[in-house]
Amino acid sequence: MFLLSILFGRLPGFDFKTIGFLPIDAFTQETITYQNEITENPIEFGGVVSDHIYAKPTGLRVTGVVRGGRRGLAYQLLVAMHQSRIPLFVVSGLQTFTNMAIKELIFPREVETADSLQFTAEFRQLRFAFAASAAASTSTPSATGGAANTAAPTANAGRAQAAPASPANAAAAQGTAANTGAAPSGSFLSRATGVGQ
Repeated sequence: MFLLSILFGRLPGFDFKTIGFLPIDAFTQETITYQNEITENPIEFGGVVSDHIYAKPTGLRVTGVVRGGRRGLAYQLLVAMHQSRIPLFVVSGLQTFTNMAIKELIFPREVETADSLQFTAEFRQLRFAFAASAAASTSTPSATGGAANTAAPTANAGRAQAAPASPANAAAAQGTAANTGAAPSGSFLSRATGVGQ
């Protein structure tokens, strides 16, 4: 900052306008924009109204000028800041804005003002969010055990033998079938031959 201040004819500690570390001779116009997104849906009576109003990123539009022989270097620095796409700070007449990204950069050129660099820059403030993480609960299966710790034991179905029904269960099933008009149990062959009944 100190070297750039000397290069651009400024002394540290004096009040001046900057875009990043680039001192600006003057901001001829500053437009600061604060906007909210407000829901169009009805809000439940007694609800928290602020939950339905969302702040949009702060906007800043400046028209500035850098005079004299510094205009070429100022042009190169502004273009480099635009192309780098990194957040920077802007010191305006009212406050210092941080985490600003250049949305638009315009350089009008006229014969009357050819000895200075005039520009218009539009900025939007970046907002950052932090990802939250929670520790795993001790009641959940561990990552090493996986689902095996919670799964029910399985039997080998290929070796399982069918167990015959008890006489009481067989009689109950036949009684139910007779009362409901259901088809008799067993295969057609077993019913025809009487085997297995």
